[in-house]
Amino acid sequence: MSKSNSNARKDALLGEPHGTATNRLRKMLLFKLVQIGGFDVCYRCRETIKSINDFSIEHMESWQSAQDPRAAFFDLEKIVFSHLRCNVAAAEPVRKKYFTPEALRKARTQQSLASKKLHYSPEKRHQAYVDGRW
Repeated sequence: MSKSNSNARKDALLGEPHGTATNRLRKMLLFKLVQIGGFDVCYRCRETIKSINDFSIEHMESWQSAQDPRAAFFDLEKIVFSHLRCNVAAAEPVRKKYFTPEALRKARTQQSLASKKLHYSPEKRHQAYVDGRW
């Protein structure tokens, strides 16, 4: 059985792409551990994060504007948890100065995707996949 057939079988068994299901499982596991550890308080608003759909990982400081973005991205000492809506609201605005049209387009795309996550649940994504709209 080839790898592609194996992945197709996994996708069929799960009713969604295997990679999507794996990432959702990781997020569920992380959220459960965060709750058990008592770290389920939003870094921004200090309210309890009650739902996995509201749960997001956030950097205390913007890693994109850091001197070493890769190191800043993986710096676990500066990782916190927040409500997705609080995280998106705190994002740097697209109106800041960009040096190239490509950089501006990329920033707008990132903000658009973050905004869509607020209104697009895993259930809606799965339904779109089942309906053939994915």
